[in-house]
Amino acid sequence: MSTAVLIGTNKLEVVPALAARDDVDVVVVTEPWYADRYRAAGFGAVHVVDSVTDYSALLARCGALMRDRPFDAVLAP
Repeated sequence: MSTAVLIGTNKLEVVPALAARDDVDVVVVTEPWYADRYRAAGFGAVHVVDSVTDYSALLARCGALMRDRPFDAVLAP
């Protein structure tokens, strides 16, 4: 199974299609106000950064995730 990191924002149209897939494990990195929406959609691994436009914070979070759980793809709206 492949692993992808989804840089999540308010573009939630893709969520049902991703949640329905059983061939990819999706790890979400999003802003605090969207985290519960991703959890409610069934994504167990939801990580929060203050802003997805803070590229230093986003890179640090994704780098830490990559060390523990390498991913094969990056998904973004």
